Amino acid sequence: MKAGGDNIWGKIDGPSCDTCSASINVIKELEPQTDPGKFDLQIDGVTRKDGAGHGDSTGKVVVSVGDHTVGETASGDTDMDDYAFDISCVDSKGNPVTATQQSSDPTWTIYVGPCQDVICTITNEYAGTPTAVTLSTFAARSSAGGWASPLWLGFAGLTVLAAGFWAKRRSR
Repeated sequence: MKAGGDNIWGKIDGPSCDTCSASINVIKELEPQTDPGKFDLQIDGVTRKDGAGHGDSTGKVVVSVGDHTVGETASGDTDMDDYAFDISCVDSKGNPVTATQQSSDPTWTIYVGPCQDVICTITNEYAGTPTAVTLSTFAARSSAGGWASPLWLGFAGLTVLAAGFWAKRRSR
């Protein structure tokens, strides 16, 4: 007996699984949004969107009821080691869907129920690879002509590593 039909207890309310399907949509978000990183978005190990940037998605992909994987790989010149990643999945009603990470890779397992549309947003935050520079190669001078203070260097995006050494987050 399908939902929406009659049975010995009367009418059954709800969607008919004969007329709906389960689906997954993977959305890419980048922090910052202007980051040029590109990622291949995958469902069940198959790339569904090549070179996705901020706001791109796989679109709605029809799947069977059961466990599925969602994930990503780096595309082009993008290096996954430069990014921290996280995922958030909800169904079409905004209810959370549990995503269990597979090892340390950006791949997660989710369960998709009958007639359920799951939207997973994978967020990558650029962490960059710090580059060490010394004061002999980085002439940090204030506008008054003296050596820059650690406070000024902090505003310039530099962090004190040790006396005479500074780290600058690689610019994008």
